Amino acid sequence: MKISGFLGTLASVTPSLIVSFVTGWFDVFTGTSILRPQYAGHVEQTGIAIASFLAITSALLFRTRTADWLMTAALKLLLITVIFGILAIGCSVYLNHPRSRAVQELVVPMWDFTGVGCIVAATLTILFATMLALAQWAEPED
Repeated sequence: MKISGFLGTLASVTPSLIVSFVTGWFDVFTGTSILRPQYAGHVEQTGIAIASFLAITSALLFRTRTADWLMTAALKLLLITVIFGILAIGCSVYLNHPRSRAVQELVVPMWDFTGVGCIVAATLTILFATMLALAQWAEPED
């Protein structure tokens, strides 16, 4: 089942579905230790923009890859997601106890970076896993 022609091309590059998808994932992680409770709006919007851009670009560039390649990419991205998630939660736990202002100024930007990195990697993991499932579904059975 392929969407072809102009509408198919338009649907494959329209960012509105991807942006709403990525925004939904940011909402899922809001209130967790991965994202700061008083998350700055521009950091969140930057993460959404990066994840949306990478998801659209990756979907277009890697749409013809083999199922094995897509599985490897999804597993590597899953590992990156887990590493960023652990680092973000570690920053949260570390800052739960009183720290000096200098330490806070070092750890909070790292928490922001790892939180956004975790969300971006999670979005791309889901994208590649979906592409893998669709590639396997489209392959004829032997």
